Amino acid sequence: MTLVLAALFGYLLGSVSFARIVAARVLPGEEITSTTYEIGGHGFESEARGFSPAAVNERAGARAGGLATIGDILKGVVAVGLTWLLVDRDAAAAAGVGAVLGHAAPLYHRFRGAFGQSPIIGATLVLSPLGFLVAFLASLVTSLVAAEVVWVTMLWPVFLIPWGLLFADEPFTWFAVGANAVYLWRMSSQLGQRLRFRRERRPDRRERLDEVRNTLRGGEPA
Repeated sequence: MTLVLAALFGYLLGSVSFARIVAARVLPGEEITSTTYEIGGHGFESEARGFSPAAVNERAGARAGGLATIGDILKGVVAVGLTWLLVDRDAAAAAGVGAVLGHAAPLYHRFRGAFGQSPIIGATLVLSPLGFLVAFLASLVTSLVAAEVVWVTMLWPVFLIPWGLLFADEPFTWFAVGANAVYLWRMSSQLGQRLRFRRERRPDRRERLDEVRNTLRGGEPA
């Protein structure tokens, strides 16, 4: 029951959409439910369905997008940190998964949310800061070696699972598994579009590496 209540607390907190709060100030009256990005500068478009900080960034600029991102990261920090302080680490991990689910399917916004990277970052920074650093570096190396930008832009949370299994404790491992289950569910459409791009456009390794470098330099988002 304690874990259920902790997850519910995380879910209710995660359902607060800072992307919507920021957008209400900088983009009044604009409904952001779908954002279109160009993949790799090749004219292939990817549609992201979600009211996310990235969507705010695309429409209102880096400052507004950054504020929304910070707010959504703090949801994970507060949900996990407060639950750990008041209860224990097991409950904190459950609250972290709840925060990711609330971000992806918010109760207050008819379950139309974002994808989950921001609260995953926040929760991981509390549960295992070193795990976050290792997961990001592992995804970066994998993107460069495989010449696939999705590892560092979309799939970096997957590396939290082996970190949990090999080096962290059981609560963190369960958090990593649960958070990734929610995250990959919400990201499945974008990942499918990326696979379609690969089949139709068939970029060579040099083009794929250029996309990775451009993304890392802060260029056109993948």
